Amino acid sequence: MPNISIDPYADLQTKTVFTLVGAIAGTYSQIIEGTQKMNSLCIVSDITTVTGTDPTLDIYVQKQLPDGDYTDIAHLTQQIAASKRYGDMALCGAFGVEAAVEDGTLAAGTVNARILGPSIRVKAIIAGTTDPVFTGTVTITLIRFQD
Repeated sequence: MPNISIDPYADLQTKTVFTLVGAIAGTYSQIIEGTQKMNSLCIVSDITTVTGTDPTLDIYVQKQLPDGDYTDIAHLTQQIAASKRYGDMALCGAFGVEAAVEDGTLAAGTVNARILGPSIRVKAIIAGTTDPVFTGTVTITLIRFQD
């Protein structure tokens, strides 16, 4: 899947990160480039149908570290049925933080305000006991306040 590029100087941009049509168990990742001037974001996971036994969907937002690794900065509450979840993150007062590097392990329902850097990654993990299948969309809105 090619990276999504945004204009770091535009004030408001909404992008579809994933269109899940019968998505099966697995890990799906999408990199969004050009986020270095963005001050806040809103991610929405709108799941319309779910089938299978014990299906789960976890959505993470991750920032890229200087060494190229990604670390979790948000994890929406796990979706197990048709539902709509969102997470807002504003960077006001986010300076001076320290945290462990996590890749898909941040507690569900957690959103940490962080400086985004040049790229972020959205990760979707679908799991379940038998044949989990999800249909829906994941979108992200990035907001830049004037310098």
